[in-house]
Amino acid sequence: MAFSHPKFTNIKSQNTLQRSAAVHAYRDLTEVKSWHDVTVQSCEQLVYLLAREHAEDENVCVVPTPAQDPLSPLKIDDLFKTLAQTTSQTERPQTFRLILALVDTDTTVVYYNLYNGIQPPIEEPLSRKHR
Repeated sequence: MAFSHPKFTNIKSQNTLQRSAAVHAYRDLTEVKSWHDVTVQSCEQLVYLLAREHAEDENVCVVPTPAQDPLSPLKIDDLFKTLAQTTSQTERPQTFRLILALVDTDTTVVYYNLYNGIQPPIEEPLSRKHR
């Protein structure tokens, strides 16, 4: 059973689809993408991961979600509010963002960066091709 993984013994969520999505996202981040310090966190409504893409990066919240679950702007806002209440200030980076990990039934994981509010675009110089 997927929940026998040692990192998932104390998760509180009763949502088995979300727990399963969390296991797949955890394995993808640790075994495929080689992220650092991946930890499993949970509260009554949510299972999420705290991780660093590179060792020197700040923690980022990764929220595994079954791809078939409906998403709305209100649900995304609720995710930000729940994470703001459950993560400590030391775990949460200054610019609060989360990564939504959509996990399909075939275990494909697609990641989306979501920010709490509007973020300006990153200005990059145009390449010679686009000048």
